[in-house]
Amino acid sequence: MRKFLLLTHFIIFFNQLDAITLVYNMRIRRTFAPANIVEKMNIKGPLWAASVVPIIQKQDNSIIDSVSNININQKRLSVGSLFNIRFIPSRSFWLEATTGIENERAKAKGIPTFSISRTGFDDVVVTGGFNKFLTKDTQGVLYGLVGSPTRRKVEPFENFGTLVGTRFFGVGVGSEISYSIINSLKKSLGIIFQNRFIHFFSRNFQPILPADARVQPGNVTDLLGAIQYRKRRTIIEAGYNPTFFTNQAIIFSTQTIKTPGFVRHNAYARINLVSKHILSLKKPFIFGAGFSIGRSKRFDAKIYSVWLNITSVF
Repeated sequence: MRKFLLLTHFIIFFNQLDAITLVYNMRIRRTFAPANIVEKMNIKGPLWAASVVPIIQKQDNSIIDSVSNININQKRLSVGSLFNIRFIPSRSFWLEATTGIENERAKAKGIPTFSISRTGFDDVVVTGGFNKFLTKDTQGVLYGLVGSPTRRKVEPFENFGTLVGTRFFGVGVGSEISYSIINSLKKSLGIIFQNRFIHFFSRNFQPILPADARVQPGNVTDLLGAIQYRKRRTIIEAGYNPTFFTNQAIIFSTQTIKTPGFVRHNAYARINLVSKHILSLKKPFIFGAGFSIGRSKRFDAKIYSVWLNITSVF
């Protein structure tokens, strides 16, 4: 009976496991300055762009299961900063690396009750892509990514979700197409469509699971639709991003327990202000801010994020 309750306890945890953290979320929401911002400023030669993104994210969810006597309301708060460095060797290619340092706290009231926290580095995600202006008003982007956890060790207190980082390796591909309805020096109005697919690789999950068991975190599929308005050097963007979590399972030596897929709905908005240069440097400087709201029926999850974005091109 005790073994059954422990297994049920972990299945509840696994059903809320997103296998995706701030570095993945903020990349799909176009937080880091895209290459076309500096391309349209007609800057020649290879470029580097460095971004710092201070961010706060709050998440609430409720877990109720009468079989294992679990009835808790869990609150999570992440405070930290993401760091992104992008190399643009030419008008068509780019390569970037993203990570973050964060403090994440989790508190729960009910059965059980706990309060835990961890400070550390988020996953490192390396992304490379090719972008091309198909016409004067249409641009297409193809890219691939590799994600690596900075920490593999799983602590016993993380049975309701890992803190800071996924603990999983992942690979993915994505694409984006944008079309400018209005396109002039003074202002522009464009629509953006993006998709991304990430596969996370399975691993053991000791000490929460037995040594012969493995967690299969499955796949994450993102879709994004956004509209972007620019007036001179002020850029405003708003979008909707559903995220689909599929193919999750717990693999034991004698059986495989699959969990149903679920979707998380996200809406975001951001504003960027672009300067041609800062101080004596004749390179663009970009300052921005944004927020996002996320919802999922799974455990009645609610996620709120606010951030700043500071980017220097050199």
